[in-house]
Amino acid sequence: MGRMNPRAKRPDRAELEAQLARAREQLRLGRLFVANLPRFRRELTALDWYLPEQISGGLATVFAEVRPEHYNGRTPPERAIERECLGAELFPFAWHSSLMGERMYLKLAVNDSGSVWVVSLHRSSV
Repeated sequence: MGRMNPRAKRPDRAELEAQLARAREQLRLGRLFVANLPRFRRELTALDWYLPEQISGGLATVFAEVRPEHYNGRTPPERAIERECLGAELFPFAWHSSLMGERMYLKLAVNDSGSVWVVSLHRSSV
């Protein structure tokens, strides 16, 4: 990613679009990481996603639903504290999911080399 004006508000719409596109591509390539596997398994169980096809299909649909205007984070983005993605920028989103029929919350972490982690995916409490 190129250098940004240090006074520019981050993330802007273009940056959010780029991060979501990166997440979609990493999922398509099988390179999407999970920040905390035990927690993620609990979240998937709560969504009734058990089979690999449910998980990959569900994630693909969720990533297709999420838009930059659903960003629910700080400006500038906070940094991850999870060991697996320590220091990566966090991009949380909250939206009404057509797939799930309710409000959902997704938090992604993206580092400078372009790796993407799912930090959290669950029904939204906000």
